[in-house]
Amino acid sequence: MISETTFAKKFTSFWVQLLPNANNYIRLVNGAMVKSLYTPERPVRGENVALCNTIAFEIFRLEQKGAVDVSDIKSGVFFSNKLFFELAQQCVDSLRVFSHGSAMKLPLSKAELDDVKSIAVHMVEYFPPRSRYLVFDPGFDGLGFLNGAEGDILFRDALVEVKAGYRNFSVNDIRQLLVYLTLNHYSQSPHEINRVELYNPRMGSVFEANVHQLCDDISALQPSDLYHEILLFVTENNFVELPET
Repeated sequence: MISETTFAKKFTSFWVQLLPNANNYIRLVNGAMVKSLYTPERPVRGENVALCNTIAFEIFRLEQKGAVDVSDIKSGVFFSNKLFFELAQQCVDSLRVFSHGSAMKLPLSKAELDDVKSIAVHMVEYFPPRSRYLVFDPGFDGLGFLNGAEGDILFRDALVEVKAGYRNFSVNDIRQLLVYLTLNHYSQSPHEINRVELYNPRMGSVFEANVHQLCDDISALQPSDLYHEILLFVTENNFVELPET
């Protein structure tokens, strides 16, 4: 069994055959289809990008749930709060199990805390405040050699994936969305997803698309046909688990 992110990064021959226009499409996305919201936030230390991003996302989660006030985030008061230190430690512990977590340098510097604050505030201001239509970690059943998975955010009928690296969107990001859509399609209790969105609060960039249009643009297939091709691949092949990268 492997994760959705590993599947999106591996099996290049399968993906190239299934999505013949994907490379051209992502160039078009980054060149003309991305909406720019603000100036990108350059990371302070590359080895701590994942940690800063994760902490910022969890602060945003707390704000949406009403556990922290946005004014305390903006003023910096929250960053001397016991809740923040507990949250940061939980994020450190969760990242240490991954290869990129071994390179983290602690403690975070003042500049990195400012980085966390900026990204968290960007997310708070991007999404509607404490909306009952916003769901964190929408779950999808496993399929074939794919483990069950969780997306980042479901907002109404849109699946929103948050990518906070200092980079443009990639083909792997599109593949990951398609894996989620496939898992959702075959889940026992599927979510209603008609739109997908990639949102990068660090770069200030957003890409959104209708599911039917996306599938047609990159594969010339209807969504159900594309999902079926992925279903066949993950159920008719067996693989030894690959390491996360």
